[in-house]
Amino acid sequence: MINKEKSFKFSKVRSFLIFDVYGDGWEDTVHVEVGCGEDIQMYLELLNKKQWDELFEKQGYDRFSTEYAIFKGFQIACEDEEGNKFRAGNDFGSYGAATLNIESFEAGNAQKLNKIREVLNS
Repeated sequence: MINKEKSFKFSKVRSFLIFDVYGDGWEDTVHVEVGCGEDIQMYLELLNKKQWDELFEKQGYDRFSTEYAIFKGFQIACEDEEGNKFRAGNDFGSYGAATLNIESFEAGNAQKLNKIREVLNS
């Protein structure tokens, strides 16, 4: 049973895709904020097509010469009204594969998640 007196009410929830990005003589871990399944699918397709400038332009990496990038995982960042913060993620490292539990999502999202899975496994 959940103790509601000790639970948090998050007022701000953000989700990110995490990438390790490599260029000529430099490397960095980049967090790309996503808002929905379509965002995730779009960014993973850009990764698969090696369209680095489009994938990392919001983070300012479009001005650098990116040689390659690796998808590392997801991260969720939450904050409540009192400033308490919570971060959770799943770091896939360099394995390059992911398993998504579609049953835990509503049936309406299953098609989007299948497309994401196809991109991840391609």
